Amino acid sequence: MSESKTQVFVSDFTGATDAIKIQAALDFAFANKQKVVIAEERKYQLNATIKIREGVELRGERATHYSLDANLRGFELEQGASFCGGTISIGINNYAKEVVYLDGKYRYDSTSVKTVIRDLVMWNWTSTTSGIGLSLFSGGDTHQIQFLNIERLVIWNFDIGIRLNATEPTKGQTWINANRFDKITLSECNQMIVIESNISVPFECSGNIFTNLQIQPSTTTKQILKISGMGNTFTGVLWDTHMIQHQGPIAEFTSTSSMNNINMMFFPEERYVNNGEHTNRIGVGGLSSEGELVGRDWNTVQKMGTYRIIEPSGLTAALHQPVGAYEYGIMTVFTTGDNVAQFYVPHQGTENFYIRSKFGLTDWTPWKLSGKGSVNGPAIIEVLSADPVNPAIGKVWIRSDL
Repeated sequence: MSESKTQVFVSDFTGATDAIKIQAALDFAFANKQKVVIAEERKYQLNATIKIREGVELRGERATHYSLDANLRGFELEQGASFCGGTISIGINNYAKEVVYLDGKYRYDSTSVKTVIRDLVMWNWTSTTSGIGLSLFSGGDTHQIQFLNIERLVIWNFDIGIRLNATEPTKGQTWINANRFDKITLSECNQMIVIESNISVPFECSGNIFTNLQIQPSTTTKQILKISGMGNTFTGVLWDTHMIQHQGPIAEFTSTSSMNNINMMFFPEERYVNNGEHTNRIGVGGLSSEGELVGRDWNTVQKMGTYRIIEPSGLTAALHQPVGAYEYGIMTVFTTGDNVAQFYVPHQGTENFYIRSKFGLTDWTPWKLSGKGSVNGPAIIEVLSADPVNPAIGKVWIRSDL
């Protein structure tokens, strides 16, 4: 046995299979209150689920590789357990289980006992896009998963990349709330992130924050986000949506959703459906650079953000750009509820800029030219009025000649 007082090494244990050796090391560490089990740099063939015991961290080294070659759950974490480092590969066609699994019956709460998932690659290298990469489930009275930090994951070629699922308990309440998911790459999954729950208790998935996402769809991808619950947020970059073979919505706010927000670079604002409350939003968490407007009808550009105009030859009045403004520039979009305002600033040395707006389902107002020397004078943006009956309330005056 290793002389270390704080670390246990899998290589110190014997058994008929790699799974038996790893589990023996984890059980020993738990029984002897030793905190870290090191899986050395080699390939481990797994034919059984590994249970990471309470208060123990399973730590892989740079080239640690777990090969899951049976249709079974890969790793299950108890309360206060951690799983850090290594690559997990799936080598069985039509894999139908979860690679890493958390069950709210363990009542995870990192404010008291830290549970961490970090620095893992989950890779289904078969020709079948199947299984679930990371699964969080909660379904019993006071079962909970909350305040966890999950970061620096790569999840590739699964049916579902990340799933949060809270089901109605027979009594009491259950939840998956207030967790942080950061620096996660999701690639070539059929569904990237799925959140399934009620809008609130008795069973909910709310207040979960996904930041620094990098999402790469493929020709098998059907959906980027399916969102239930309340107050979940998503920021990052979505690449190559042209790879998705259908033209329908790629994000869905379900009927049990409220106050969720998607603010992702290059997310096509027209490709989502909101079956929940009107408080669900795309792109209202703040201004972000939304890419380049090339050949776009500006009537359809209603997602809050800033847009570069790089091909002025492609601008025409038929696409609802301001007449005479066909040059390089920046267009900024502001939204308040169902109200939208567009500001177009040409690149050339002019002190004027163009403004128009729309209120709810009304038509766009004509483009107005505002700025020093403009014959139109100061422009009024009625779209930002808080009261459509009394439009004087909440008006924003735009003047550049003061």
